[in-house]
Amino acid sequence: MDESTEERESNLDESEEESSGEYREPLATLQHNMMLGTQVAGVYRDLCLQVIQHRYECDLQGARQHLESETNLLFDAMKTELRDKIRRRIVRGGTSPQSGDNRGVSQTSRQTKVSALQKRNHNNRTALNTGQFETFR
Repeated sequence: MDESTEERESNLDESEEESSGEYREPLATLQHNMMLGTQVAGVYRDLCLQVIQHRYECDLQGARQHLESETNLLFDAMKTELRDKIRRRIVRGGTSPQSGDNRGVSQTSRQTKVSALQKRNHNNRTALNTGQFETFR
């Protein structure tokens, strides 16, 4: 065997034993880059989880605010209707609100409106408690 063949075989043996400088240096660089990539992927995953958590919290806050708004609308509608009813009774002849005079007021209409608002309020509460709410944007 000549000298160049022996050198090639020696290099081949070193590469197989992973002791060659030509093998270990690129391998170390590759392993370092792989470790950095794994760290970057971990940070990216954490950030994605934070985004999901923040979106959930925003949706939950929106649902709560919507429920509160619907509740306030219900109470405002009931209060306005009662004030109108009292005003009509006073204007129509000075009867007191306790007298039971229902002239001009459709009891069925009022009950329908109130029950519809109560049903919507109940549905919103149920959805909020079970986590099955819509996003409001």
